[in-house]
Amino acid sequence: MKNKNILVAVAVVLGLGGLMLLSDRPVSGPGGSDIIRNANEYAKVNTEASELVLAVFAKADAGKELTEDERDKVRKGSVLFETMRGYAPLTVGPNFGAGKCYMLLGETQKAAERFEQAYFNRNLDPNKDDQLIKLTVVEAEGLLSECLLDMGVTLAADAKTAELTNDPKGAEELTKRASVYLLKSYDYANAAVTSQPEGIRYLCARANVLMALEKKEEGVKDIQRAYKIAPKDWRVLFYARALNIVK
Repeated sequence: MKNKNILVAVAVVLGLGGLMLLSDRPVSGPGGSDIIRNANEYAKVNTEASELVLAVFAKADAGKELTEDERDKVRKGSVLFETMRGYAPLTVGPNFGAGKCYMLLGETQKAAERFEQAYFNRNLDPNKDDQLIKLTVVEAEGLLSECLLDMGVTLAADAKTAELTNDPKGAEELTKRASVYLLKSYDYANAAVTSQPEGIRYLCARANVLMALEKKEEGVKDIQRAYKIAPKDWRVLFYARALNIVK
C-alpha cells in the first residue's frame, strides 16, 4: 500500500452514501443547515460534499498550498459533513470528512474531536466490517495523532510562557495537560503504524511525537524506515532533511 494509504480514507467518504443502511427518520441538521430526512437525501449530500472537497484533500495531502477558493470549498464541505453526522451519528465517514475539513481550516480542536468520534464509531458503524471503513479508522487515528501533537506542543509553549511570567502553578498545570496530549498522540500514531506498517504519514506522525517526547533516536528510526519506503515523498523528505538523514 505504501504512501497511497493517505488518500484511501478520502475515497471511502465518497462511497459511503451507497453503503449506509439508514432509516427514513427526520433528524435536525446542525447550525440551521438543511436536514436530511432519508437515505436518498443522505447520498445526495454525501456526493455534493465529496465533489467539493475530494480534489482539495488530495492537493493538501500532496503538500500543496490551498487557494482561498479551495478553502471556501472546505468550509462548505464541513457544513455538509456535519449535516450528515446529524443523520448518521454512529457512522465513521461523516466524522472523518468533517475532521479533514477542520484540520485544513486550522481548527485543530474540532478536527481532533471529529477524528476521535470516527475512531469511537469503529464498532458502531453499520458497515464496521467493511475493509474500507477499517482503513478510514486507521487514517483517523493517524490524523488524530497529528492534531493532538499540535495541541500538546502549544500547551507546552504556553507552560514556558507561564514560567517566564512567574506563574509556577499555571506552568505545572499546562505541562501536565501537554503531557497527556503528547502521550495520547503517540498512542494513536503507534496504533496506526501497527495497522499499516508501511503507512509513511503514520510513521512520520509517530516520529514527530517521539521527537516531542525527547526520544530522538526512535523518531529517527521511523523516518529512516519511511525513507526506505517512499524516498521521494515530500513529507518524508522534509523530515529526512531536517534530521540530516539525507541532504
